[in-house]
Parts: sequence; structure tokens; C-alpha cells
Amino acid sequence: MNQDAAMVKAILQVMPDTYHTLCTWHIMQNALKHMNSVFRGPSRVKDVLSAFMNDTEEEEEFLTTWSQMIDQYNVHNNNRLSSIFDVRAKWAYAYVRRAWSVGMRSTQLSESFNASLKDYLNSGINMVSLKIPCKMLSQAREVYRKAIFKEFQEQLLEAIELVITNYVEDDRKLFYTVDTENSSKKRQVIRESDDSLSCSCRMFEIKEVLCSHVIIVLRERMSIKEIPISYILKRWTKQARVESVQYLHGHSIEADPKLQQTCRYRSLCSVFTRISSRVSESEKAYNVANEYANNLAKLVENILCLEMEGNIHEKNREPQDLNNEVNCTQDSNLVKAKGLKKKETSKGRRRIKSSFEKSFSQEKEVIKSSFTL
Repeated sequence: MNQDAAMVKAILQVMPDTYHTLCTWHIMQNALKHMNSVFRGPSRVKDVLSAFMNDTEEEEEFLTTWSQMIDQYNVHNNNRLSSIFDVRAKWAYAYVRRAWSVGMRSTQLSESFNASLKDYLNSGINMVSLKIPCKMLSQAREVYRKAIFKEFQEQLLEAIELVITNYVEDDRKLFYTVDTENSSKKRQVIRESDDSLSCSCRMFEIKEVLCSHVIIVLRERMSIKEIPISYILKRWTKQARVESVQYLHGHSIEADPKLQQTCRYRSLCSVFTRISSRVSESEKAYNVANEYANNLAKLVENILCLEMEGNIHEKNREPQDLNNEVNCTQDSNLVKAKGLKKKETSKGRRRIKSSFEKSFSQEKEVIKSSFTL
């Protein structure tokens, strides 16, 4: 893939059975550097040469189009175009398409591969968009916790293989028959008059996650591209972790401080990582974000210092004051545990002895008195 004369000779000698092609990227760069005036701008250079490099499939078509291009731009005596035309069999698509090249038209795998990836990816894309550009999956990623999201993702992927083979309307209900090649069992999805769905596999009733059979009906027959809110149960969402849990009588359960700290850390890491990724694209945005970050760091330190001073003040308070507060609040927030109850005991009283222990102790006293006599 190089026009170096020494390399051309070496390739013919060392690898005589190979097809020597030229790097289209380097040809284009040379054309942009030396032919802007000929084709009236870099955009026209790309348009003209790209057609010969990628679109023209037959040799006769290539020759005809090339001749028309020479006449249109009046470049019959252009030495660069003449030299490129002389080696057309090494770069023009009409010729190189007959040779095996794994689709590579550039000198390095990274150049070709990266150029292809840029058509689909960017630095800010997330893994959900990379895997499947699906609104339903993106919504599940934002709403569900990790374990439930994975379960739903599996069902969504299974739905791709499903086919709705039949449907029957009866008594204002629709009965869809869902089939798949991997299973001998056919499932029936019932659509009620209020558009609610239920499946014979009963996965939603058991696991509270939509099954692949309901998903295929939602997407193909009801044209619904997102999970209906009625099928998103709060207990499986990320929001369920944020809200406080209460006992039967309405008293809040105190969460583990370390667990809360870990949750806050993970949440903020995700937020600030996204911000950093976007901010790095602009110098102005970076300066603004850096200034706000410094101010935010100072504010956080002030809040933590104030909380630390408050904790020290609480520790130095008189024990009597704390006991009074505990006695005032203990009765109202006391929640009795189920199961075995601790029996009330009196520390000042001796344990009641059995009749056997009493008789044994009396015999012991008699023996002891006989020895003293």
C-alpha cells in the first residue's frame, strides 16, 4: 500500500502472488494538498475522488466517468492526475474489488478500523446505546436496579427471536399466540379491553419482570417502545433505595451509615464522570466547571467542619441531659420484636432451689456439724 519504487520491486520479488494496492487515505491527502485549485475547493476534491475510490464498480464505467471529469475541469495536461490514472489498478474500486483485501483500503488497521467506528461511536456514548439503540432498554437501565435490569435485558433479547403466529378476538379481548424456534411450547398473551396484558408463562406474576412474550406484543402489535409505568414496580427501582422504610406503626428504620455513604459515593461518581466527559470537550466549559468545582469543594469542607463541631458538642453534653432525652423518646418509638421475650428478673433475689437441692444441702449441713463435734 505504498508508492515507494523500492517497495514495489521488493513486493514483486518476495510476495509475487499478492495483489499490491495503494493507500487511498494517502492518495486523498496528496490530492487535497496539491489539487484544491483544480477542483475548486477541498470538498470537491473529496467528492470527485471518493466516487472513483468507493462507488464506481465496473472498469468501463470508471474510464467513462474519468474522461468526463477530465473534460469538465479541463485538466488534460495535469501531471498528478495522469500519474494517479496510470496506477488506477492499485486504488480504484473497479479494479481492487476483484482482489482479496479484507476490506482494508488504508495502510494501517487502526486507520481503517477507527474510521469505521467513528460512524457509529463517540466518546460520550454509553454501553446501552452501544449494544442496542432501544428506548425500552435505555429506560430499564435508568429505572431498574442492576439485577432486575439484567433480567429484563435477557427477556428483551429473547423477544427478538419470537414471532406472533396468530391472534383471535373474543369477548372484547385479544388472544395472541407467540411462538419461537427454541421452544416447543407456545405462549398465549391476553390483551384486555383496557390494554393490560397477561401471559400464560406468568413470569410477571412470579418475578414481576415483563416476559419476552409480552414485550413482543407491546412492540409489534401495540407500537409501544417504552415500558408502561404500570409494569414498573417500585420495589425493583433505584428510587426504592432512596426512600425511607418504615415499621408497621410508622416509625422509620435507621439505615446503615456505611451503606448510605457507599450509595451516595456511587451516585456522585456516575454524575461527575458524565460531567467530566462533556466538559473536557470545551476549554470554556472546562474553566467554568473548574471554578464551580473549587467553590463546591470549599462549601463541602465547610459543611463537614460544621457537622464535626456539632458531633463534638453532642459528645461533651452532660449524661443526665442525654438520659432525659432518651427517656422522652424511647416509649413513643419503641418497636417490640417478635419471637421469644426476655423474662423479667430481679438481681437482688436468690434463685429458688428445688426440693432435691434443699434435701442435699440439709444432709451436707448434718455431716459438717458431726465433724465439728
